[in-house]
Amino acid sequence: MTITTKLENTPEEQGVSSRILLSMFDDLESRAFEIHAFLLTRNNKVVAEGYARPYSADRVHMTHSMTKSVLVCAAVLLISEGKLELDQKVVSFYPPSIDIQKQDYYSKLKDMTVGHLMTMRTGHEKEVSGSVWRPIKTSWIDEFYKIKVVNQPGTTFLYTSASTYMLSAIITAVLKQQQQQQQITSTPTTIVSASQFLNERLFRPLGIKYEWPDSTTDADVSPGANGLSCKLQDMAKLALLFVNKGVWKGEQLIPADWVEKIQQNHQDDDETRYGYQWWLGPNGAYYMNGLFGQLNVVFPSHNATLSIFAGVPPQSNFVNDFIWNYFPKAFSADNNEIPADPESLLKLRKRLSTLELVQDSPDPTIKLVHAKKFVDFVVDSEVDDNGNPVKRASAPDIKMMMFSFEKESILFTLRDSQGKHTIPIGQRGIFIDSVTRFNRSQLHHEYESLTPSCVASTSKWIDGRTLLLDLVYVETTFRDRLIIQFTPRHIRVTHSVNTNSSSFQLPMIKGVLQQSK
Repeated sequence: MTITTKLENTPEEQGVSSRILLSMFDDLESRAFEIHAFLLTRNNKVVAEGYARPYSADRVHMTHSMTKSVLVCAAVLLISEGKLELDQKVVSFYPPSIDIQKQDYYSKLKDMTVGHLMTMRTGHEKEVSGSVWRPIKTSWIDEFYKIKVVNQPGTTFLYTSASTYMLSAIITAVLKQQQQQQQITSTPTTIVSASQFLNERLFRPLGIKYEWPDSTTDADVSPGANGLSCKLQDMAKLALLFVNKGVWKGEQLIPADWVEKIQQNHQDDDETRYGYQWWLGPNGAYYMNGLFGQLNVVFPSHNATLSIFAGVPPQSNFVNDFIWNYFPKAFSADNNEIPADPESLLKLRKRLSTLELVQDSPDPTIKLVHAKKFVDFVVDSEVDDNGNPVKRASAPDIKMMMFSFEKESILFTLRDSQGKHTIPIGQRGIFIDSVTRFNRSQLHHEYESLTPSCVASTSKWIDGRTLLLDLVYVETTFRDRLIIQFTPRHIRVTHSVNTNSSSFQLPMIKGVLQQSK
């Protein structure tokens, strides 16, 4: 899987260091970060662009929560035109049911404003992910009102997709009101959803082709918090629009004062800096941020933008621990040309043209998990979106797992109700014989290991984060297979057997990487 590249200018001609970009790609590989598409501009020139096959410049890509930063542009346009106000109450657009109005938290809910939605200061008790609402077939507006408001709106920050969804619903309410007024005075508009409105006011002038539903369970309400898919080059156009203070080809698409307002911090917490549906970074940078590494960064003081589509684990802290290590460090301070670096430029171009997605190499995973303990195992269906156990009553018998990687073998250590088991496991098809009392009677026709059993074991990597273990109980008919999936903070284990009188597989379990004390 290689990267195809396009360089409109050499990086150095636009004040960007090829040497630092090269070291960044080295670091990407060492950390096993899977980058699908990369586009860097400075002074409105493309200085680096690449796509990892089968990803390409003409394919759209899911943007996840980057959608929030796009959706807010519709609110900004309506506010700037006097059709929506920051201090308007949320309940004025969609009056809640009598049952909601009887709830203790309604006294706070009725004070919630459009501005609170835009700054994620709703006072909600809990975060709501799009993955929670997508299976719900009834009104998401009704679901919004069911979320308890435990803090006075405007006093606390809580990042939640529910806020942006309700903002999208309010945009629809304003557009429908405008439509009704036009029916009386002129030709009525057919634009009633945020996605339709942004297509008319933003996407079409920018030449952006996109995929974004016009409705959810509520008619004519775009998802708002997520759901937008587009090409990386089109996402980069949005970043360029903002770095140019809302102007595109001489036309003011976003009011210049609102380009500034979006960058204003509304949080008291120094560690969390958030504007109007945009995250705020160091050195004046601000950015769209989507789950799994989708990123669109504006560097106003460096006249630069960075756009990335990726597939990185949510726990990797991709932005804070990686992106800010290289940007704006890669830029010259004065936006001017820097001395040519032909050696680094040649290496960068060669690297980009031969770069591969690194998920097939287990080396970064081995470094991450070597001799580390995984604990707190639960059945995977009992784990919430953040990896926290939901129920502990039916926790599996596994108490701890650890993997120590040697040159020709893996030392697999496990603790269960029978005690501690240590099994040496060969690699790449080489079996290592040992004895163990570890087995799962449910998979072995209910035979218990009263005495140690002979086992021959081998392993292989399926991909860069998935390890397969085969434990062959050579004096029986049984061969166990464990498929281990590693993430930076968790482990998932599937345990199956070649033959059995009942189930051939146990429920998948999930453990947590034990933090060093």
